[in-house]
Amino acid sequence: MKYFAGVIFVLLAFIASFSSAKAEDAQPLPAPSPDKAQIVFLKPMGGAWGAFASGIVDVKGSDLEVLGVMHGNVKMIAEVAPGEHRFLAASYGGSAGHFLDANVEAGKRYYVVVRFIFGQGFQLRPVRRTGPSDFNATNPDFPHWLSDTKPAEPKAGEVSAFENNKKMLAKALAVAQRQWDARTAEQRAELTLTPDDSLP
Repeated sequence: MKYFAGVIFVLLAFIASFSSAKAEDAQPLPAPSPDKAQIVFLKPMGGAWGAFASGIVDVKGSDLEVLGVMHGNVKMIAEVAPGEHRFLAASYGGSAGHFLDANVEAGKRYYVVVRFIFGQGFQLRPVRRTGPSDFNATNPDFPHWLSDTKPAEPKAGEVSAFENNKKMLAKALAVAQRQWDARTAEQRAELTLTPDDSLP
């Protein structure tokens, strides 16, 4: 029994030291471009649900720019023009789609969590500086969302698959639009990134 307890203790100590090293070894983010706004999309979820991919799309009227495709435990940095944007998180098949509105400033950094909702795909939640929501920089989990996610590797094939599947994107857009239209002004505000949400 003592041997078993010792093994467990050593194992836990190893895991703790690995976690600390992982946080310390996290690569610093590049500085935002002075003429662009930087948005860091975080998808800290691993496991079975994290394996489902989500395409992040910048919706510019009828023009859809797929910024990238995110799997589990990754972060993706997008440099976008300052001003107003509408982003779409689209799941494969187009069965789920969620909007995030944004108003961002040049030279500033913003964070967005790609959050899994069972049966509804991935929702985009802006990270506030503070506030009652769990999605804010004072949440003790926030440093782990940064340190435990690795940079998403750009895969041109995946991006092309999303961009070329017009039917899937149209379906995801329609789903997202129906949900957005059904939301109250307060609910839409919760899903809007504002200039005041910039973080270091």
